[in-house]
Amino acid sequence: MSDAQDRGWGPPCPDESDLVNIRPGGLSRDLKVHKRVAPIFTAFIDELVARGYPVEASLRDDWGYKCKHINDDPSNPFSNHAWGLAVDVNAVQNPRKSPLTTNLPDWVRQAGPLMDKYGLRWGGTFSGTPDPMHFEFMLTPADADRIGGQLAAGLSMAEAQGILKRLEAIFDALRDGSDTNLNSLKSIRGHVVAIEGDVKELRDEVMKLRDAHPRG
Repeated sequence: MSDAQDRGWGPPCPDESDLVNIRPGGLSRDLKVHKRVAPIFTAFIDELVARGYPVEASLRDDWGYKCKHINDDPSNPFSNHAWGLAVDVNAVQNPRKSPLTTNLPDWVRQAGPLMDKYGLRWGGTFSGTPDPMHFEFMLTPADADRIGGQLAAGLSMAEAQGILKRLEAIFDALRDGSDTNLNSLKSIRGHVVAIEGDVKELRDEVMKLRDAHPRG
């Protein structure tokens, strides 16, 4: 797989102006990441904690940016940590070792949804030695801006369309039902259509703000 420079992130170990400190999920220490993926890692770790996974512990075993090669071996390519595009979470409980040893919840291990929502790859799926503490952003800077904008908007267009599709199925199933049910469903369907429009407008506003204030 291509490295971050091939995906448009420039050379490894960027200038400090491209890096920011985040403190998501109630962490007691900062994680340094590239500023264009800061909203993504913040939202991801916030979701981990909100869904009951205890990220914060007495050990300081969560890390972000570090100018390093994979496995700290100079003969290897640079790690995504070297661009600020990776974080390690709860390293003690999710060690790099075989067989896979992790306490991460099942939803985090689902590669497709994790990539679709956050653009993240989980190290637990690595060939060779699993690295379950490790999460890395594998897309382009433009993708980071797009995903960050969707997360800022709260509900993505895909989610809104999914709600509408499910509601339409219910509407069709009850089409021959009572007038009360039908009228209620018409009303609910109208609300969902309106929500979908609001989401699109909000996402467009987020994109305009990003265009007006480029991240460099």
